[in-house]
Amino acid sequence: CLDRRWWWRPATIYASGNIVPHHLRIGLNGQRMDWSRFPFHGVSLSMCNRLRNNREACVKSRLALNLRRWVYARKRENNSSNGEAYDWVPTTFVLHAGRDTSELVAFREHDVKRKKDVDDAGTWIVKPEASNRGRGVEVLGSAQDVEQHLACHKTNDVFVAQVYLESPLLVFGRKFDIRVFALVTPDGNCYVYKDSYVRTCVSEYTLEDLGDKAVHLTNDAVQQRLPGYGTHEECNKMSFQQFQRALDDGRRESLEPTEDTSASADTGARIDFENHVWPAIERVTAEAFRATLGRGADGGTRKITQDLSSKSKG
Repeated sequence: CLDRRWWWRPATIYASGNIVPHHLRIGLNGQRMDWSRFPFHGVSLSMCNRLRNNREACVKSRLALNLRRWVYARKRENNSSNGEAYDWVPTTFVLHAGRDTSELVAFREHDVKRKKDVDDAGTWIVKPEASNRGRGVEVLGSAQDVEQHLACHKTNDVFVAQVYLESPLLVFGRKFDIRVFALVTPDGNCYVYKDSYVRTCVSEYTLEDLGDKAVHLTNDAVQQRLPGYGTHEECNKMSFQQFQRALDDGRRESLEPTEDTSASADTGARIDFENHVWPAIERVTAEAFRATLGRGADGGTRKITQDLSSKSKG
């Protein structure tokens, strides 16, 4: 897309390999950023498309472990086991194919406890640690299925296994997710772009077929290849305003009297996206960045120059 901007030109690279001072550095997937040479001295505005320690937030296994450490540390600071403030962090395990690790032991113990408490094998969603676009993601019906899935991969391949949310909030009976954009600045502030959007699935939600990607994966790379893509919403997308109307319409339908219920039987309070959901998104975004961007690749903790604070910019 930079080719369409008449005002930019590539920086000159000398025979020695040094690059002249420049304003923008683009790093492709997997390309490391030499932070010792950034920003350039004498350049009034210097930018790059990478966050320092971005691996700690962008690699699923690192994100999962960092969130777990963060929640544990916050609970210790508050001298409380009350996890309500962090109930948005799903139960997660980082598992290695072909290896008996402490994570695998904890995963099995969790499975035994769950079966004892609720007599339910439970559903899991399993993702490769460093993939995207829905590639390699599987929804599986038991912990045993998860281990069989791991056994089909190369030793040391890493996966993130999370307890699947079996009864999610739905829009017109279908799964959705919320795609939010955030800008993290060098001074440690996080600006959340409020004009984001909702992505929806083509098919109605059910647990009858866990392998049906049309039901369970909202990734656009998955949905856009399905026959019903764009049938319900343009490009399977909703603005937040459209999403609020959909929630309101769905609630009104649920309150209509049937043979077994009456209109007076309220199934729940109205979901107010602007005043309830959006503030929670801001809080979760800031917490996730606090938990990750302060950690170096060596696992040591680095202090962010300023606590991340979520500031929405419309």
